[in-house]
Amino acid sequence: MRINLDGGTYEGCTFRNCTLLYSGMLPVSLNKCFFENCVWDFIGPAGNALAFMRDLYIAGGDQREQVQDVLDKIKVTS
Repeated sequence: MRINLDGGTYEGCTFRNCTLLYSGMLPVSLNKCFFENCVWDFIGPAGNALAFMRDLYIAGGDQREQVQDVLDKIKVTS
């Protein structure tokens, strides 16, 4: 099953055995959701942004450190 997350609000949901699509065209809210055996597929602008970050990381040098800084900023600790 493929689920397009763009523009959705999901609370207390459990996603199982699915592909989750996110294009970045609309915000999505995921609150207290669980994911079991799911695959994420970033398409459109979201996919472009991730590809850009990947290319910066692959380029190495200062770019790699900057990408790591971005990743560190989005990590959530519990």
